[in-house]
Amino acid sequence: MPRSHTRSRLRTLVSALLIACLLAVGGGVGAHPIKYFWKYDPALFRTGHTWKDHPDLRARHTSWHQSHPKPKPGKRARWRKRHQAFHHRSIAHVHQKFHYHDVIRKQAGQASWYDLQGKQGACGVKLQGLYAAHKRWKCGSLVSVRAGDRYVHVRIADRGPYVDGRVIDLSKQAFERLAPSSKGVVDVEIYQLEG
Repeated sequence: MPRSHTRSRLRTLVSALLIACLLAVGGGVGAHPIKYFWKYDPALFRTGHTWKDHPDLRARHTSWHQSHPKPKPGKRARWRKRHQAFHHRSIAHVHQKFHYHDVIRKQAGQASWYDLQGKQGACGVKLQGLYAAHKRWKCGSLVSVRAGDRYVHVRIADRGPYVDGRVIDLSKQAFERLAPSSKGVVDVEIYQLEG
């Protein structure tokens, strides 16, 4: 069998495997496109935020294009186009890794809400937006709070709660991303993503 046919079959096999992997990671209809989405910094999901917002990734992309000039039309051009698409996917993957955090600690229990917007918390910072109170986790820690299929990322800016069974107190704004404030208390799992 000629080498060109072997290479062609190998490329087809690699493409099929890549598509299968992407479908497996995607989950299915209605699933979040990224597995363990709650371990990622919220900036990753901000509208309009892409790898182009990171100077080092832009430089890496430019460097790749300089070392891979645009080919003339023909078979080689089609191969280069696929190669370029693979490069762009790999840059997007590196961008996701920039925003990924391993879980340092986790707890399960109940979360309640409180509203001290504009006042100073026990950690010495002004309480604004999506903040939370925890008894022991380090001030400024990024925490992912999950209640069923809903989640919110908060920063520890205060101390508490001091009620049995409660693991975290959330700002009213953060709590309302998990449940209506009229509910008062919700069962949650919390993950400290960075200390």
